[in-house]
Parts: sequence; structure tokens; C-alpha cells
Amino acid sequence: MPPLHEAYMLYQCIATGCIILYLMIGIDSTLYLNDTLGRKLSWRQFIKETLLWPIIMICLLVFISIATPVSAASLEKSLTVVFGREGGLQCDKSDPGNWTGGKAGVGQQGCTKYGISTASYPKLDIRHLTVAEAAKIYKRDYWSPLRLGDLKSQGIATEIFDTSVNCGRGSAALIMQKTCNHLNGRGMMYPLTGKITPETIEWINFYTFERGNRVRFYKLLNGYQLGRYIQIVERNPKMDKYLNSWLSRVDW
Repeated sequence: MPPLHEAYMLYQCIATGCIILYLMIGIDSTLYLNDTLGRKLSWRQFIKETLLWPIIMICLLVFISIATPVSAASLEKSLTVVFGREGGLQCDKSDPGNWTGGKAGVGQQGCTKYGISTASYPKLDIRHLTVAEAAKIYKRDYWSPLRLGDLKSQGIATEIFDTSVNCGRGSAALIMQKTCNHLNGRGMMYPLTGKITPETIEWINFYTFERGNRVRFYKLLNGYQLGRYIQIVERNPKMDKYLNSWLSRVDW
């Protein structure tokens, strides 16, 4: 089954062609009747007999266009959300992300800026990192590998992107796959590989076409995100100090 946004575009083309054809035939028939039968139609009668159905179809197309998320998700819009949550420079010694070894006290101490940490990029000069440089890193290492630019829902794309920044790209990919497996009604269609395929994105776009399904998908993503935070704190109770901040990123 093709994604619904493609089916809608096909319907739009067919409907537009039908409207043009209907108008051509309708107007020609009306003029013919006027010439042969001597009828004189008022504007009200002309609209009723010739233009009523095209007007109805046009209104339907406009309604579907408004209700259909056919545009691709924007990295810039998602970056606005993430940068607003991540903030600027912080060099907390107790934050594992601020150490080259990935654990507090292991390796050399560094910092985190705009969500870019020393643990993930030990050779990067975090202190002098610019917003533009951070944006390039996010596009290259997070947005593009997760294929978020192919998603039709900006809200879903931003949620996954934010999760990948805070929990790691691999964790975000697994959350996407688990969510798809729970909602597709067929079980483990998408192996938990941590690698997002075009087929995964196609199914997400198909499923989240309807608003109710988008809400379900969004809630389940957040549920897994919350579970990841709890798992981190249970494994390392010292991380409990960050829990309140993490919870602010979980939306219901």
C-alpha cells in the first residue's frame, strides 16, 4: 500500500482533471442548449447546473490539503527546540558526558555545549563551538542517519531528534523501531538493529497520516524515552540529579 500522502497527490491530480473536463463539457452543453432550445439561464441557474459539483470538489480538495501533512519535516524547526532545551556551555565534573572516557573521572575533563559533549566528540574544541558548527554536526550525525527529513510530521521528527540528542542516536533509533513494532499490528516487522531504513520511514508516514495515530505514536515515543531515563538512574543513582531536567523533555 503506498503512503497516504502519495495517494492524496494522485487523487488531487485526478480530481483536478475531472473538474476541468466537467467544466468544458458542462459549459459547452449549456451553450448548446441555449442555442438550440432558446433557453436563457440566469447566473444562479448556470452555477447550479454547471459549477455546483466542481465547487464541491474544490472545497473537498482544500479541506484535505489543510488536514494532510504532506510537507517534509524541517531540521531548522527541530534545532530551535533542541537548542532551547540544551542551552550553552556547562562543564559539570559529575556529568559523564563531560569526560573523554564517557564516565565521570575517566579520561580528560571537557564540557558540553548546545548538547554536543566531550564524551561523544573528544577531539572537538567544545568551548569554542559555534551554533552553526553544532547544527552541522546534528545534521550529519543525528538528523540524516535517522532519516528524519523524510518524515511528514514535524512533531514526530522533532521528538525523535530531541531524544537522539539527549539519549543517543542509537537509543532513538531503537525507540523508533520498538514503537513501529508495537503499533503495526503484526509484531516484529522491524528488527531492533538501530539502523533506520526507508521502509521504516514509509510506514511511520503511513501510520501517522491520521491525527489520532500521530498522537498514539508520539505518546509511545515519549513512553520509551521516559523508560530510558529511569533505566539510566537505576543503573547509576548519582544521575538522579539530572532526572528533573530530563523529565521536562517528556511530553504527554
